[in-house]
This record gives sequence, structure tokens and C-alpha cells, in this order.
Amino acid sequence: MMQHCKNIDTLDTIKNDINNTESFFKNTLSLRKNNKPLIGWFCTYTPEELIIAGSFTPKRIFGSKKIIKAESYFPINFCPYLKSSWESLLSDSDNLEAIIFTNSCDGMRRLYDTANIYLKDTPSYILDVPRLKSESSINFFKSNLDDMQRFIENLSGKKIKRKKLEETVKLANNKRRLLKKFSEIFFKMSDL
Repeated sequence: MMQHCKNIDTLDTIKNDINNTESFFKNTLSLRKNNKPLIGWFCTYTPEELIIAGSFTPKRIFGSKKIIKAESYFPINFCPYLKSSWESLLSDSDNLEAIIFTNSCDGMRRLYDTANIYLKDTPSYILDVPRLKSESSINFFKSNLDDMQRFIENLSGKKIKRKKLEETVKLANNKRRLLKKFSEIFFKMSDL
């Protein structure tokens, strides 16, 4: 019973945090209402804050429930998630200003290669993600983030202002913190 009360208190804390970060979500929605162009992205390694700071609206690509067209692009043993994501891209790429991939697995790399062949009118970028945690890998990742920023700036035709980036980083980190809290509560409650 004590654990249940603690979870309720934590849920109340999350509610308050969500109310405090409501501006983040309203800002993202207002970007879309103002017809800010969409940039599609797949993986949680993708820094949404760079997309938002560049005056774009990030659109997470989750995939389609039915895979029809995508089957003809990949081998039968190709990742079903990536096939369903490709299915989404085939039907939605006209609505995207660009697509950001991450080099997080071999399948995602193949998806990026496929997009460069078949979706030539939609610019794409692949963010290399380091596999190790070391000073050199941090420098490597920073360099890749700088490249991604330049990619976004080239799309928009304007520089991302540092202050705007700092604001979006703060808000996105708060969103991540809330999602982590929610996930922890979910798994604790599943043990009840």
C-alpha cells in the first residue's frame, strides 16, 4: 500500500512537471499550426531540439500497421519495424522537408541508402552515433551534431541561434526526464 501511495505522489509530481512544460508542447504544436515544415525522424538518438531550433516541426516516424509496398524494397528477413517505417515514408515523404536517420543499426543504414535512391526529392541526413563512451567518441558525436545543425540550417536558409537552441535543449531535456519518470512508474506498477 505504501508503494502505491508513493507512486500516486510521483504521478502528481509528473502532472505538475507536465503543466510546467506545457509550453514545450504548445510551442511544437504552434510550429505546425504556423505551417512550419516537418522533418521526419526515427530514433530516440535524434536531437529534436536541433530540429525545433531550426524552425521545423519534428515528426516521429513510427511505421505503418500494414506493410504492402515496402516488401518489394527489402529482403524477407529485413527488420519489420524498418519495413513499416519505409511504408510510412512512401506515403508521407511529400509532406516532409527532410528525413533524419541515425546510424544506430545496419538496417537503419540500409533504410537511409534506400531513401537516397527512391526518395531523391526529400533531402536526408544520417547522424552517426558512437558505440563507445570515451572522449574521442564524444568529440566524434559533437562533430556529427555540428554537421546535422549545418544540414538543418541549409534547409531553412538561416542560422540556428544559440539562445533558441539552449531553450529547446532545456525543454527537450525536461521532456526526456518526464518520459523517464513515467517509464519508471509504469514498470514499478507492473510489478504490483
